[in-house]
Amino acid sequence: MQLKTALYVITSFLLVVIFAVPTLGTQDYSEEILYLELANIAAGHPQATCKAPSTVTVISAEEIKDIGARTVLDALQLIPGFVPGKDIQGIPIVSLRGVYSPGSERVLFLLDGVPVNSVLTGGGTLFFADLSVDKIERIEIIRGPGSVLYGSEAFAGVINIILKKEFPDHISYRRGSYDLDEINFSWDKRIKNFSFWFNYSHRDHNSYGLPIKRDRFDAYPVFSQNKFLTRYKKTSDWLRREELYSGFSLNDLTFELFYVNHADGIGYNLSGIPSNHSRFARQKLWLSSFYKKNFSLFSLDSTLNFSYTDFDLFSDFYPAGTELIDPLTKVSYYFPYGLKWRRKVDLYRFRFENKTHYSLGKHHFLSGLVFQYDDLDNPHYYENLIPYPCSSYCFRNIPDLHRISFFSWILPEDRFYYSFYFQDEFSFHDRFFFTLGVRYDNYDDFGDKISFRLAAIFSVLKDLYLKFLYGEGFRAPSFRELYIQSCPVMPRSGNPALDAETMKSYELSLFYTKPKYELGLTFFYQRYEDLISLFQDRFYNYVYYNSPGHSSTFGFEFEFKTFWGLIKNNYLSFSYAYLDHDDVQGFYSVPYNVFSLNFNYYLFPRLSLNYRLFYLDDWAYGIDSYFLSNLVFNYFHPMGEIRFAIYNIWDKKYKYPDFTRFYVDNFLQPGRTFEVKLTWYF
Repeated sequence: MQLKTALYVITSFLLVVIFAVPTLGTQDYSEEILYLELANIAAGHPQATCKAPSTVTVISAEEIKDIGARTVLDALQLIPGFVPGKDIQGIPIVSLRGVYSPGSERVLFLLDGVPVNSVLTGGGTLFFADLSVDKIERIEIIRGPGSVLYGSEAFAGVINIILKKEFPDHISYRRGSYDLDEINFSWDKRIKNFSFWFNYSHRDHNSYGLPIKRDRFDAYPVFSQNKFLTRYKKTSDWLRREELYSGFSLNDLTFELFYVNHADGIGYNLSGIPSNHSRFARQKLWLSSFYKKNFSLFSLDSTLNFSYTDFDLFSDFYPAGTELIDPLTKVSYYFPYGLKWRRKVDLYRFRFENKTHYSLGKHHFLSGLVFQYDDLDNPHYYENLIPYPCSSYCFRNIPDLHRISFFSWILPEDRFYYSFYFQDEFSFHDRFFFTLGVRYDNYDDFGDKISFRLAAIFSVLKDLYLKFLYGEGFRAPSFRELYIQSCPVMPRSGNPALDAETMKSYELSLFYTKPKYELGLTFFYQRYEDLISLFQDRFYNYVYYNSPGHSSTFGFEFEFKTFWGLIKNNYLSFSYAYLDHDDVQGFYSVPYNVFSLNFNYYLFPRLSLNYRLFYLDDWAYGIDSYFLSNLVFNYFHPMGEIRFAIYNIWDKKYKYPDFTRFYVDNFLQPGRTFEVKLTWYF
């Protein structure tokens, strides 16, 4: 009944806006393009989002500044149907269209068009959800598959973070609740055809220290602890992060360097028992060169990329004095010094991609070739357990970590793959637009995949577009899913026989756009096969397998935005998404209803107010519905800017679900916080 009522209201509103609102006069295409929002992500070249062969969202730097977004994760909350979350390691989760997975491995992140998802975990939020926004020019998002152009992980969506190449020289300082400090410095220089830019940021904040009333020891009777020893029962979510972004361009050549050094506390630990000693440190160095050249009949776009990633995860797994009773054998294991372990690994990536654009009549062709090599090297494992000679089940608990030379937590492996793709955009009439695409990927560790896409777009009226979209996506199994090895602490095993996950997506969309407002309604159905999940074997060891059968997500997204003012700086936008899925192994529950509202208004020529409302309801896993409200004031001056923001105005206590079920009370999130940001231009 709720779904039928929502559909009725939205359809009625859509018809009223389309047919009852008076038109603003006739315009030719050259005038129309001035107000249509352009995106590059859907077809590989700039085009209006309403005509793009995908469902596309564009988040501009101005919108990011208006809402007071602190990181990429904040900015992504402008996406219709976006659902945030967090896994047990403290890594943010990005969910689109009901695809909620612990590692966000089914959403592809791009940095200036280059895939940056980790081959270890499959996800991209590990480094880029916390990315500082000062260096971002815009974010382009595909809701739905994008594997024909972008390959693996372009499954539930694609997020392309486009970095600035021109900076106003400035220094900024951000101060917030819980001793949050961030400094950002930007500078650029231009000499004829040569340009150089530099951006550096450093962020530091203490833990929120949220109280955890019950942990795994409280919920599971097989655990106990010496009653004379205290147990830490707060979150430990401190963060230290620095980013360096620099580059230069000369004629048709561009070179970019990006480096991030990130360390944080693991808010809830990996065992379900909090600790203020666990921490996750990682570093990433990313180097890319871009060459773009236009010729008379075609254009070339070549990218050469190298990246190095270092992971260093330390877990204070069990506190001192822990006793664990095996539920099967009833054998008791005592840890007088607790259980601690450390995992380290290095990852290297080399990637080359070449795109060719050329036109013939009403056809626009895009062809591409990709070579990529990933190498997992130097895995180390440390633990404060030393096995006795008697059997593999005997151990001695020692105070300090010990390098276990005969055990590597993951196998040192590599992967090489190549792919080529082809796309044709054409029209037989001024009102009909078609896109056909195909991609072939070949992996040396699990085989090959072929992906297709089809888009048919019909201009019903001058400003009204009807879209039918069909797309296929796939996700190659990550190294963790293929090669992780079982160990006494967390018994999980990889499966080298895994196949790739696949999906098929069907979308029907209606978009209406005018200079003063935009609206869209999209129905989607996505069917998935061979989803990779953990299954328990008869020895109580968890092994990765492809799920039998299929799963699906379905629903609809409605979005509306209206502008006023000379430069569209006043606006009101809202979106509503209904998300649903069948209850099959491989997916986790998401809220059925997601609502977002964003209001931006200039009180005076230099002072703006922004109000945001974000609402989720009908969570499973014992999560109550919640709404969050943010209020941001921005003051602009030629010499600088001042921002004052209140996040979670009403101090709502809300949670993210814990799908491991280690925490019976799930992941509590912080309440009201305050921030001030000062920017000085020089």
